[in-house]
Amino acid sequence: MKVKTSAVILSGGKNSRMNYNTKAFLSLDNERFIERIIKRLNLIDDIIISCNNLSLYQEFLDTCRLVEDEVKDIGPIGGIYSTLKSIKNDKALIIAADMPFISEYVINSLINIDFKGDALIPVVDGKEQPLCGVYRKSALDKIKENIDNKNYKLKSLIKSLDVTYILMNDERAMTNVNTPEEYRKILKESKKGSTIINIVASCSNVGKTTLIEGLIKELRKRGYSLSTIKHDVHGFDMDKEGKDTWRHRKAGAEQVCISSKNRFAMIKEVEEELALDSIINDISGTDFIIVEGYKKSNFRKIEVAREEKGRNIITPRDKLIAVASDFNPLIDGVEWVDINDYKKLADIVEKERYL
Repeated sequence: MKVKTSAVILSGGKNSRMNYNTKAFLSLDNERFIERIIKRLNLIDDIIISCNNLSLYQEFLDTCRLVEDEVKDIGPIGGIYSTLKSIKNDKALIIAADMPFISEYVINSLINIDFKGDALIPVVDGKEQPLCGVYRKSALDKIKENIDNKNYKLKSLIKSLDVTYILMNDERAMTNVNTPEEYRKILKESKKGSTIINIVASCSNVGKTTLIEGLIKELRKRGYSLSTIKHDVHGFDMDKEGKDTWRHRKAGAEQVCISSKNRFAMIKEVEEELALDSIINDISGTDFIIVEGYKKSNFRKIEVAREEKGRNIITPRDKLIAVASDFNPLIDGVEWVDINDYKKLADIVEKERYL
């Protein structure tokens, strides 16, 4: 049975601290933030999304109503004001769209507390949480007064209202994700396993290895762990003639290992080339495994190209993450990055891991 109360998801901000990416549409564990919140509001009979661009939220009309801010670009107070005027019930639970960890326990606790006054505001670890609170319609006059006086700060609004405070200890549920750094942190905490990034080219000498070097350095700056796999169609020998390990192999050892305090290596003779999946399975868990070569693999790929070598892109579009080149290949729906722009390339690779 639905609970006779309203809930508002505030998603009308500029998202400037998130580099203007709409926070409601960021993903965590294959769900967008807004989808995670709506799922946890399933017992509430009136769900509203507060937004500035109604066209972005049409897909949610089956479960939510959309309310556009009457007064735009004044922060959360504008969304609270517009939606409180529109709710079907006397009060509404207000939740910011950048709170992906909000729990059903917290939601149910807040909507079932009988309080007096204009608002019920949680306090977690000594901090007030006005963007996860319950507001009554009785607060509208004070909200309007603050807006008319161009006093848009939530702290000022809360001071002007008759507020009941409740102590809660679920700090995780109240987590706001405001910046790319905060987003990257929660993604690293939630993601398990390695992401495979396959780097290919239609021919040699286009700069795959140089690009991989730059990408590795940029990803390491961001705190990621990496492994690499290099495909050599011509065969190779990493050992040095005359060295002990070389002599072991020449004597007939099928596997030769060498170990020191800071490095370990194993050379193994094989009768036929190992499958890429088998190699990957033998690699210890790292955030990324960068694969150079293996054009025919089923992994999604970044293709490297140089105009002097030809503009032909050999990777099927459905397997193409991006093209890194010194020309824009103009492939609809596929990202292009300059071959020397390692920061943008790392952004694309991060997106592939998490989104």
